[in-house]
Amino acid sequence: MAVAEVLNFRAAAKGLHVSAPALSQQIKNLEEEIGVLLFDRDTKGVRLTAAGRVFLEESKALISKACKAQDLAREASRGVSGRLRVGYNSAILAEYMPRSLMAFTAKFPSVLVELVDLNAAEQIDALATDVIQLAFIAPPIGWALPPHLADAQVLHVKSRAVLGQGHQLAKKSALSLRDLSTDRILVMSGPKWAVHREHIWRMFKAHDVPLGEVVDVARLDALLTMVAGGEGVSILGWRRSMAYADQISILRIKESGPEMEWDIRAVWRKSACTNAQKGFVDVVRATASAYGKD
Repeated sequence: MAVAEVLNFRAAAKGLHVSAPALSQQIKNLEEEIGVLLFDRDTKGVRLTAAGRVFLEESKALISKACKAQDLAREASRGVSGRLRVGYNSAILAEYMPRSLMAFTAKFPSVLVELVDLNAAEQIDALATDVIQLAFIAPPIGWALPPHLADAQVLHVKSRAVLGQGHQLAKKSALSLRDLSTDRILVMSGPKWAVHREHIWRMFKAHDVPLGEVVDVARLDALLTMVAGGEGVSILGWRRSMAYADQISILRIKESGPEMEWDIRAVWRKSACTNAQKGFVDVVRATASAYGKD
């Protein structure tokens, strides 16, 4: 590329800080290696051959890609490019993720985020095998963080009663657990949602309120559909509903205490913490805080 730019071996050699004979020999070796002449040399000077012109353009592209590869490698080492797989539970973070992703992309445009919907135990296992690089969980009471992991609180929210707009209590400003105890309580169940059923059971037990009929629902979208349709009520750690916003009321619950709150924490491996991971945690925390104020 240096010789092609000036079409003069001596001038190119000077710019490259090598001797002209050494540079001439390197070009000759290159021509022998690829089997074509790249330059015509005669008493009138040096000219690129047709093969040389093609080789020059391809060389420029290769050099450009090599430089880009170096830049991307450096960015990846700083955690500002590449792919970030994030584990989360849609039942507890669905409210905040869309805005969080938009804010993160604005700050880290070269990082592709992949969301993986998993329960807490699955996320911890996935972190250990690097299936995901970041987890967001609502730890059950008594949960202990494995020693190879680090965590940080992302948000702390109080539980809310979730009722259909047509429910007789939907127009109240706040409800007590006893108000809800006579209704059908919808809970997400199964391995993925066990923490939801357990959390609701602890709420009622802690405040000595009998828990009435409990209906297990496999998915969050199904639960919200049933609430909107008047099939029961539920309790979630949400300030508002993303789905069925015009058909669901989300009300404050009068009781207080740790059992009435949801502690959402970000978790990652101590040995693998990048700027992208830190950035995503900061974005979710800021989004959740701002979302609660607007």
